[in-house]
Amino acid sequence: MEEGCDKLIVVLTREHGYVKTTEKAIRITDKLYKKYPKIVEAMDTRAERYNEDVKKLDELERQGKVFVIAPETTLGVGRTESDPKKLRELYEEGYRIGREKMKKLRKYLECQDL
Repeated sequence: MEEGCDKLIVVLTREHGYVKTTEKAIRITDKLYKKYPKIVEAMDTRAERYNEDVKKLDELERQGKVFVIAPETTLGVGRTESDPKKLRELYEEGYRIGREKMKKLRKYLECQDL
């Protein structure tokens, strides 16, 4: 937006309404990276910054300045999932949602050539 883009498309990997919480292992990070206080600070505030960014994104979406594609559910798949079947199901879910949103996306972009 700062560079003049007036049509933004954001693809989320978490459903609308997801709230990130501080990870329990954060204290380990504090000890491991005590020589690097900026890394510790970034990790300590990660959830807070993420949640604030999502609030801003929601507002931009309400204003029609951003088109957001987000899963309806993550089907219980976490960020370190390795089960090919679960990953395939999540991929299929994302593909379905993308197809469903295509008409609205075209309207948002004001073009018919997609």
